[in-house]
Amino acid sequence: WEPREPIGGIPAERFLHVAFPPSNSKCTECLKSNKGTPLGCVACDLGTFPLQKVVSQKIATEEYSDVAHFISMFSLDEEDYRWLFDKRMISASEDDPEYAAAC
Repeated sequence: WEPREPIGGIPAERFLHVAFPPSNSKCTECLKSNKGTPLGCVACDLGTFPLQKVVSQKIATEEYSDVAHFISMFSLDEEDYRWLFDKRMISASEDDPEYAAAC
């Protein structure tokens, strides 16, 4: 991942690229035992993987079943993210660039 301006108004050169050692069996085993907290032992590059979806427990109720269905079916892959970020850059001159990119 390489940052591009604007990132909350912070110039891209202010970000430092962090490189991790390649993945190995020790990192893989550590990742499997991780309880989902930031206090883990993973110290290697894990490559790309899907983002974890986190939603309110209210979504699991009958009242919000349509929202729950949408969330369970919705996914973006790496190509989708690249397209969205590129679209955001193209829309930078709009009043609301995030809205313009999303639409």
